[in-house]
Amino acid sequence: MLFNTSIQYYHHIPLRLIERSDYGKKRAKQFSLNETKESIWIPNRHLHEDGTLIEGEILHYIFRVTKRELFRAGLSTELHYQYSYKPWLLGKVPNGYWKNPKHIFFALHWLFVEVLRLDLTKNNEKVIRPNDFLNNRLNNLFRNYLKCNIKRAIHTYETYLELYSDEVPSLSSK
Repeated sequence: MLFNTSIQYYHHIPLRLIERSDYGKKRAKQFSLNETKESIWIPNRHLHEDGTLIEGEILHYIFRVTKRELFRAGLSTELHYQYSYKPWLLGKVPNGYWKNPKHIFFALHWLFVEVLRLDLTKNNEKVIRPNDFLNNRLNNLFRNYLKCNIKRAIHTYETYLELYSDEVPSLSSK
């Protein structure tokens, strides 16, 4: 059997079937993520016999389970909103996670817009509290990167908003 080992995409996620001789005995096939050593297994019911993804199949549940693999494959920022991937909610974020401005922006956007439901056209300095960061598992971001400063958090969000607003579905249409 010849397998389809070319790059396939599921919602902009690059996948490549890993060739193995034992697929006849298995109920799933292994795919590398983003051309890295990280991999996921996709059940055969979502695949054609040659390993090609069946168009229209919903695989979101697979990607919710493989959050660490997605991050190590360099896909975390793409998946923040599509797959509800918020590593700060899982516990400790990977080393260096907050050094990426996109990660800071997505976390602040999530906190300000989705959790606190702030009106971003108003001055929210007195509305946002340090406990908002603590209660939503963003204390490390607030302490170490925003230096416990609400003004700095708002300024950082507004600065990154100009850069990354097109990557947030709710903002890209505005």
